[in-house]
Amino acid sequence: MRFIPYLIGVFMLSPLFIWAGLWMAFPGPKPGITDAPLIASLIAISIPLVLYHYVAGLAFVANSMEKHTGEVRPRWAPARWFQAAMAPLTILITLAAVFWLPSQEIGAVYTALIGVCGFVITFGLIKAEGGKGALNVHATLAAAGNATANSIKSGTLRLPLVGALLREIDRNPHRAAPFVLANLALGTAVFVWIFGFVALVIPAMLAVPVAFYLMLTLATD
Repeated sequence: MRFIPYLIGVFMLSPLFIWAGLWMAFPGPKPGITDAPLIASLIAISIPLVLYHYVAGLAFVANSMEKHTGEVRPRWAPARWFQAAMAPLTILITLAAVFWLPSQEIGAVYTALIGVCGFVITFGLIKAEGGKGALNVHATLAAAGNATANSIKSGTLRLPLVGALLREIDRNPHRAAPFVLANLALGTAVFVWIFGFVALVIPAMLAVPVAFYLMLTLATD
């Protein structure tokens, strides 16, 4: 019974298999591939990731049918082997794309970006497979982010004016925080008055890495 959900999953993909067979059988230009190699490469390197999660969804049903926790790894061995093969498959597809794109007159920068995307997906799959140490890229990036944030914090606290304000907030947040926030709002208003609303772009850009760091560390915790 454990393999029935996987058979149903393969059957649900049958229209895609038919489409792929017809696509390869008929000659001529291939819209979306030869005329858009970057898009084709991005789709190709993401297919193993999609298949990995597709099998994980089927495993939820299959494990539950066996009265086990649905969120754990597939209990059916071929499904586990299939998931384990997705990381090396991503590497192979990424390398193929990196070698193929220059022949399609794609620049080195875009080719390198495709390679970076492929290896990020690979490390994500390795983490999903239970990668430890440096292979657990999520935890490694979070640790690097924490170290960077602590360095920035230490340097900021040593600044003459801003550092003193932040140290005061740390000592007595109920008294100092309202005044610091009021000064921050007034300073922002002055910058907008002098430079226009373009001045708001700077704090917005600074907020992007901060938000990314918060999401990364919170997800790790």
